[in-house]
Amino acid sequence: MQSTSKSKRRLELMPEVLPAPTKETGNASVRARTMGHMHKMMAAAGAVAGCSRAITQGDNTITIPPATSASTSPSTATIPSAPSTIVATPTAPVPTVPSGPATGYMVVDMLPSPARCYGVGASVKATAVWRQDTTGLYAELTLNGTVPANAFQPNAVSVWGGAVMSTGGTAQTVLIKVRPSPGNTSFGASVDVACSGTTGAVVATVQLTGPKKVGDKLPVTVIDR
Repeated sequence: MQSTSKSKRRLELMPEVLPAPTKETGNASVRARTMGHMHKMMAAAGAVAGCSRAITQGDNTITIPPATSASTSPSTATIPSAPSTIVATPTAPVPTVPSGPATGYMVVDMLPSPARCYGVGASVKATAVWRQDTTGLYAELTLNGTVPANAFQPNAVSVWGGAVMSTGGTAQTVLIKVRPSPGNTSFGASVDVACSGTTGAVVATVQLTGPKKVGDKLPVTVIDR
């Protein structure tokens, strides 16, 4: 047993072996060498960031120029200046609505006055035919009243859409001769009529349709006014 224990070697820590110190060559001081290493590190960092700035440490100053690219950085950039005068956008003029005579019936649209002799137009028989004289064709309009209480006023006749050649008649019959204006497709005539203690009117509209032959009848419509 003793021989076995003596044969085992004891494990011990070996002494640490350090490299021999070397002396820095050159005349630079420790501070100068430290500053040199720091300047190299800051120069590398500035080149990566691509910025231009001056780094000052003590008495030493390092200026790092920015990274430039001929393809992406234009040499001169022109920024247009804003106009000194602002022109206001013109506004559309507001149209003015002409004022007309009061009619008594105005809600949204102007409406004609109600007929003062209501129903007289339906009681009037109207005919119109083509006639001819030495100057050419003209239309002859005849209005016959069927209600004795109504009386035409032959002297109160107005015509539009043509030239009046003559008017006349009685309280029951009115005869109007009109030469239509060239190019018109119709003409109209208004005759005053007395009814039930008041004065109204009947309006006849003659359509100038179809061929213009002597004796041909023309369509006529009559309404109260």
